[in-house]
Amino acid sequence: MSVLYEELCDALAEELERQETVLAVCRSQQEALLARDVARVRDTARSLEMLTREAREAEHNRNAVTARLAQVLALTSTKPTLSELIALSPEPWRSRLSFYQKRLRAVFAETRALVRENELRARRSAQIVQRCLSLLAPQPSYDSVPYDMRGALVAVSTYKPALLDARG
Repeated sequence: MSVLYEELCDALAEELERQETVLAVCRSQQEALLARDVARVRDTARSLEMLTREAREAEHNRNAVTARLAQVLALTSTKPTLSELIALSPEPWRSRLSFYQKRLRAVFAETRALVRENELRARRSAQIVQRCLSLLAPQPSYDSVPYDMRGALVAVSTYKPALLDARG
């Protein structure tokens, strides 16, 4: 049984490290958003995708260890929560599992808050870009010859200037 607890603690330690890396990447993404550094925002998004894939793969391994531990502890559920395992675990495993649970909760909460902030910043930036692009709305104007060969009126779309240069 100690081997299973050791495997679970190792898996949780790896997950904690991965989630702390996610938090660091989210902080970097926030800095990139504030600096309007599109390349860095794209790089951090790629890093987050990779870390998410790794987390999904690690979850399968962790679930397998948890299921084996649940079987040894004679639990009715094959997918017990970490809190349930902590409640049934002897020392020193209870303390170690509690430590990982507390750290993971703290990191998840901080990451969740940062992701929300980053999402709001990105949406605000997209709204500003959309407003700027809307200034380039097509305006109908007429060519020097407003009629085609059939005698129909020809409208040519041009764009209103979004900005005026020094010459007006």
